[in-house]
Amino acid sequence: DDQFRKQALADFKETVTPETYQACKGTMWLFRRHYWSLTGEQLQQLATLLLLSPPLQQAWLLRHELTLWFEQQQTKTEALQKLQHWKEKVRLSGLTCFDKFINLLATWQDGITNYSLFLPKAYLVPGAVLTLVLRGLSVSKAEFDPAAPNGVAAKK
Repeated sequence: DDQFRKQALADFKETVTPETYQACKGTMWLFRRHYWSLTGEQLQQLATLLLLSPPLQQAWLLRHELTLWFEQQQTKTEALQKLQHWKEKVRLSGLTCFDKFINLLATWQDGITNYSLFLPKAYLVPGAVLTLVLRGLSVSKAEFDPAAPNGVAAKK
């Protein structure tokens, strides 16, 4: 939820130097992208933002943990356990920025935990494109690579 990031910026606007605040403005896309796809300068800008707001840092880490969960090959039981564990971590964090998303998960949890878990082996050939579809919309695509640790080919 970008409102959480905007609120964090507003909260520390008065406590940091104008230069530091300026460095944190315009970080919406940096906050949303995978950290491994950022340049060194972008990582520094993101780090500045996250160090100034521990709750924002915690939200960013929880979001990335969930993203990595989607990229693992696992059984439905494992997926359900990991999802429940993640939701419990969010609950214990006290963050409310994930509330709407967790409600969405409750509605679509069965389909989400089926994501690429039970594909017949015949479909899992090198180069096969796996697609995550939520609410009828293609959300993410990844190329299957059995040699990769998580089964997903590195982006080219």
